[in-house]
Amino acid sequence: MGADLNPVERRLMQLADQWQAFRAMPQARLLMWQLPESGLRLAECFVEAQKLELPYATGDVFLLFKQPFVHGLQYGRALKQALRGIYDASADELRAQGMATDWPYDPAATPDTAAWFAEALRSFGSRHHQAMAPGAQLCIVLMPTAVAHAASFARWVRELLDVGLPQRLRVLMADAQEVPRFAALLAAADDRVQVQRIDIDGLALAQETFAQEGGVGPAAVFRNLMMGVVALLAHGGADQVKAKAVDALQFARQQGWADQEVALRVMVAGALLKEGRHAEAVTVYRAARQAADDTVAARHPCGHKLVLQTCFGEAAVHLATGDDAQAMRCYDEAAQVAQHDANPILAIEAFRMAAFCAARAGDRPGAQERGHCVLQLGQALKPEARGLTTLAVALVDQMRWIDPPRVQAMQQAKRWLQQQLEQVRERADALALALTDCRRPDALAQVEGLRATQAEAAAAAARQQIDGLVSQGPAPMQQWAAHGRRLLGEAWLVDSDLALPPPFEPSTGPLP
Repeated sequence: MGADLNPVERRLMQLADQWQAFRAMPQARLLMWQLPESGLRLAECFVEAQKLELPYATGDVFLLFKQPFVHGLQYGRALKQALRGIYDASADELRAQGMATDWPYDPAATPDTAAWFAEALRSFGSRHHQAMAPGAQLCIVLMPTAVAHAASFARWVRELLDVGLPQRLRVLMADAQEVPRFAALLAAADDRVQVQRIDIDGLALAQETFAQEGGVGPAAVFRNLMMGVVALLAHGGADQVKAKAVDALQFARQQGWADQEVALRVMVAGALLKEGRHAEAVTVYRAARQAADDTVAARHPCGHKLVLQTCFGEAAVHLATGDDAQAMRCYDEAAQVAQHDANPILAIEAFRMAAFCAARAGDRPGAQERGHCVLQLGQALKPEARGLTTLAVALVDQMRWIDPPRVQAMQQAKRWLQQQLEQVRERADALALALTDCRRPDALAQVEGLRATQAEAAAAAARQQIDGLVSQGPAPMQQWAAHGRRLLGEAWLVDSDLALPPPFEPSTGPLP
């Protein structure tokens, strides 16, 4: 049967075999798949495929939850509401099978803890068991789109496991091998938690899929050539990437596809930069720029964006070598191209980086001039769009060049706030856990209210400290801070960890 499957289906069959191996472990409750980042999407495809009658369908019922995690009570509430929604969405299917659709579950009637989510799952399973295949298990798949605090999320999942899930109720998660988000769950040995490292490379899979599909015409030929280059970017050396790109470049030129030539040259330059071959990388980026200029001359709709790609790429090489003047030249050019392309987001970033290069080269007036260019672009944007740019970072950069120790003290205040918020989360989680057996949702609501009050008090203290530091600073620094308040809101320095990140080293003692 495997010979009849396409490359994607063969990988899904591999995941099905891994799931069955986990399923056979009576003590196991949570399965963590560790996949290359390029293969994570396949885990979700596996879950979706379980709804269909396919060779790699396991017969178990999988419920996918992608709700973001902010804190434990919020997450429990979001999952309960999503579970109710899943049941309501399947009502027509249940009625078609002659089954009742009157599950009397009200998410708001029970506390928003992990234990009560588990209770909701048991209730859901008991209602759905007639629609499930004999011996089928119920699996909840936790794939939060965002996790605000990894340690709190790990605590929440452990609380779910500590409830004592029945054998027919399992949990599946997936994590990236390169940058794991859920490592805290695996810190301690636990027979209930099983880890499977699965080396499914999404890029190699795409290349294999395209090759099997075949196809005719220049586009199909070039697609296969391009995928060979892309696959080597992840695992091969720069010389391998260069050699593989030769045929693809020649083919693109024969077809007159200057845009694809730009893409190939940028990939080769990136591979060279990765190996520290800076002079070669600059040469390749400049060749890519020539091809990008050809696309502009031909009125290609993405021509200016391709030029921008080469400008930012070459600038990165000069930054790596410490050539601030050349990097600044590239960023200045990128800023002009971005404005011509009506792309204020990239124009702001280009001017910001040009200012950074100027300041590092000792050209303070040049850095300030580019900072004012950022300011003008930010003022022209709608308020809701300003947070999508690096405007806040650029403003703090200007403040840092005026008074570095004062900005460092502001960062220490942010670190203090970060520590306070972590303590607030821990206290709220502990209180919620202590009230697990309480059937009064209002008791948990009081815990959540207390958490919000304490978090706001900590933020207010940090704001007061940071505002005090600014008000005692030099007048030019105060002016840049005022620009930030006007464009980004009164609390912009506290609200944005991108603009004013906490220092890497932990601070100790009271608020600085």
